[in-house]
Amino acid sequence: MKKLYGPVMYIPDISRDANSAEELFTRFDYYGLRVDEISNGQFKYLNLIIGGFFNPGNPFDASKYPHLLCTFLPKGRMKSLRMLRILLRENLETITILIAGNPWIAYLHCMILNLGLSLPIQVSIHGNPFLPNSKFTNFSNFLKHYWLKFFLRFATSVRLVSKYQVNYVQQSYKVDANKISISPIPISIPSHFRINKPSKFTIGFVGRLHEERGLDLWVQIVSSFFLVNKDFRIIVIGDGPARQYFENELKVNCPKIELDFLGRIPNKDIESLWGEITLLLSTAKEESFGISLREAEMSGSKVIAFTNSGTSLNKELFPEGIILFEDLQSAVDALGQEHSKNQILSRSIQRKFRETQEEINLNSTKAMITSWGVTR
Repeated sequence: MKKLYGPVMYIPDISRDANSAEELFTRFDYYGLRVDEISNGQFKYLNLIIGGFFNPGNPFDASKYPHLLCTFLPKGRMKSLRMLRILLRENLETITILIAGNPWIAYLHCMILNLGLSLPIQVSIHGNPFLPNSKFTNFSNFLKHYWLKFFLRFATSVRLVSKYQVNYVQQSYKVDANKISISPIPISIPSHFRINKPSKFTIGFVGRLHEERGLDLWVQIVSSFFLVNKDFRIIVIGDGPARQYFENELKVNCPKIELDFLGRIPNKDIESLWGEITLLLSTAKEESFGISLREAEMSGSKVIAFTNSGTSLNKELFPEGIILFEDLQSAVDALGQEHSKNQILSRSIQRKFRETQEEINLNSTKAMITSWGVTR
């Protein structure tokens, strides 16, 4: 049986993650490097226990990820859970913490398999807490909210990505303040500074296409702007269940506007596409951290975003890079002003933002990995 030392992260089905397996392995390998450094060599790797990775045409290449120690679970729910239980029991004395890869199925499996073992369990909430919507309007969010409401308090620690999540998690899910740590997801720093703006003013959308991203408001803003100014183009990077609806609405409300739907693009390839976007428009009602906003700003694209906790934090950190709005007209006005300027962020601003984000990355990773070293 494989020997596991230090923190162990469990991902029940990597194929269901919004990021590709390669992107996730790259991020976790970075965590593994920091685990080695911060523990002064006590723990050489980040241990990953992974389900759902069945791709014979593109097998896992361990040499590309030297700071990961991966265990791949077999097909079949019962087989994989049985194997996971054995791994945990056989390594009980050397595992410092069990990290649930998501607060739903992964956390449920960890709780069940940890019965009688008493390993510390950490839960990460990367996105927004789920408001107690009516079960008739959004049954999935309704269930998620009450799952967290009843069971999140039993986690040994809870990792959040923004200070604005803390009060809600404490009040709604009864989590003790001493259990909460804040460590945003590290963001890749662009490799080159951007100098040239697009040949035509371009409004961008980057992210998953579903209702929580405020798609109706996005269409309303752009179509209202279209009534007074038709000299722009639109680029959409992302995919999701609302893609057809979003594309149709834009075509109907902004006829003859150049519209490029690029679909889902791997994170490593998005950097080159920021050069085609003058401005990123974000209309999500809630934003926990706003990775795409920060990527845009570090790459020279200005951001216009709906005011919420995540975008307000962004304004604190990158004040020159973002304009906040609270209603349709203020968003349209901001678009008009930026169209008149038709500029990207200066090289000095890009450098400043990158230095800020590098410091955030370092402090965040240290905080996260320190929380993984819980002593039983």
